[in-house]
Order: sequence, then C-alpha cells, then structure tokens
Amino acid sequence: MNSRAQSETIGVILLVGVVTLAISTFGVYYLGSIDQNPGPTTNVDSHVTAEEIRLTHDGGDIVDTANLRVVVRANGADTGIDWSEGSLSGSTPDSFGPGETWSVDVSAARDDASGSDFDPDTEVRILLVHDPTNSVVYDTVTSPDSS
Repeated sequence: MNSRAQSETIGVILLVGVVTLAISTFGVYYLGSIDQNPGPTTNVDSHVTAEEIRLTHDGGDIVDTANLRVVVRANGADTGIDWSEGSLSGSTPDSFGPGETWSVDVSAARDDASGSDFDPDTEVRILLVHDPTNSVVYDTVTSPDSS
C-alpha cells in the first residue's frame, strides 16, 4: 500500500486554498479602496402646473446650485434646464437647502418653439442631477395640476 498519494492530494488542496484566500483578500482590499462618491442625499418634493415647475428642498444635504441641473422629459423630448434659469426662494442663492423652493416657467422646459404650457394629460418626468457625481438626486413622474 502506498501512503504517499494521500499526502500529495492534501498538499494540492491546501495550495489551492491558500491561493484562493490570497486572491479573495486582494479583491476585498481593491474594491474597498475605490473612491465612491454617491452624491448628495436630499429629500425633494415637486409641484408641476401648466405654467410652472417647482422643486422644494424638504431636508437633507445642502447642495451648491452651480452643481445642479434639471432635466424635464415631456412629450418624448428631453430638455436640460440650468439652475440659473429658475428663481430660488431663500437667503442664499448659491445653495439649495432645506425649506427653499426653486421654480421655473414651463417655457424653459419646452423643446419646441411654441413655449406653450403643459397639457393636463401630459406625463412629465423631472430629474434633478448633481453634475460633479453625475448622480440623480431626485426623479419623479407626474402630471401637471390644473391650478
């Protein structure tokens, strides 16, 4: 009977285990070292009428307004609106913080030359984008109120 064959098998299994452990340890270290910046965390509420889009900051991080962009999707068209095109109610125009409201006329969100108001049955998707991290801070689909 040859007793050395079992020792060779155990050696191979141990070697595979050590290599697997080393690769796993490196993978965990590498993935943990990647800089992940998810962007600001905010609670935003929106109100859309036929004439106006309004975003209200209900809580969370204060965001520098130079880093914000609003994207409006309606009637199959995407329209980007710079934050500076709207008006911000609040004490600091350079930041969007809790309790502040930003509003813009719907004509800024219209891609066609008509600049007309939204119809009540129009489905409007509003995205608030933080440009440095390219993260969507707020995303909603709504229909304009008749008010």
